[in-house]
Amino acid sequence: SPPSTKLEFDNDKISYIFSTIFFLSNRLNKALIGLAETDKAINNLVSEERSTIGGNDSDNQDRQEFQNILTNILSDYY
Repeated sequence: SPPSTKLEFDNDKISYIFSTIFFLSNRLNKALIGLAETDKAINNLVSEERSTIGGNDSDNQDRQEFQNILTNILSDYY
């Protein structure tokens, strides 16, 4: 009967909308966590650069460590 079919169709639309909202909010939450982790890694790199006097070896090591952290963040959250 047409009324029940329309009701089922409306229920499917509502379910789809809710699952889409849930999925997008999950993605947004992951992206925000990733952004916070990236910000923390940048702040750590900047503070280490400020506290280090000269020493190119430690600069390269810090940058490599930062690159590794950034790669992990990108693979985990994006």
